[in-house]
Amino acid sequence: MNEKIPARSFYLLVFSISYFAIVIASHIVFGMHLRPNELVSIPDIIDLIFYPPIIGVLLYLLYDSTVSKSASLYEKILYLIFLILHIEGHGIHWSGNALDVLIEREGISGLVYDFAYFIDELFSHLIMFSSLFIIMVLLIIYEEKYDALDASEYYKYPLISGMIMGFNLLVASIEAQVPYEAISVALILVALPIYFAKRRGRSLKEKQAQLFSLVVGAAILLLSLIYYVMFGGFIQPSEIF
Repeated sequence: MNEKIPARSFYLLVFSISYFAIVIASHIVFGMHLRPNELVSIPDIIDLIFYPPIIGVLLYLLYDSTVSKSASLYEKILYLIFLILHIEGHGIHWSGNALDVLIEREGISGLVYDFAYFIDELFSHLIMFSSLFIIMVLLIIYEEKYDALDASEYYKYPLISGMIMGFNLLVASIEAQVPYEAISVALILVALPIYFAKRRGRSLKEKQAQLFSLVVGAAILLLSLIYYVMFGGFIQPSEIF
């Protein structure tokens, strides 16, 4: 067996670990709440500085390692549009979140608070999560269309990265108050790879992005059930810890 991990599997693993480190671990290490006399929390700073270049580049590399040079201009532009929207939505969210938390701490109410809350909890979440889930679906479709490589012997890499990313997205979606939307998308992430595998009559293990997405969806479904039972609902982690 060739031990050199395929580029796409490597990018998926680095993507999942990077997302965990930037979005989840930063809050575990530095806390979920704004400290006294802080204008912006350390996790917010980490997100704003590191997420766009690291996650943005990795999402592009995933596209570049999946499609062939014969991909249409439309397919390239479509992917890039949602990549741009995801990074933009993330920036809007964490900027809005920093303002929302500061405004709430200072006891400011009225239209200013309502606007900050709208930007933080509604508008940015819609752009950020929907664009990321669409990117994952596009990778499934593009891999099916353009990649004929059988990567079955490397299945453990997308398996591991998928479990990590499923945990990441469940926690992030619960904190963003969109757990049911994440569960709905998880069903698509599970169904689409199974459909393609049955259509071509081959193993799911041979497609890296498809196996990754299948495991992400399955992890979201399983962990959401465990989380709901443990905490009696989808209570935001910031309210628990």
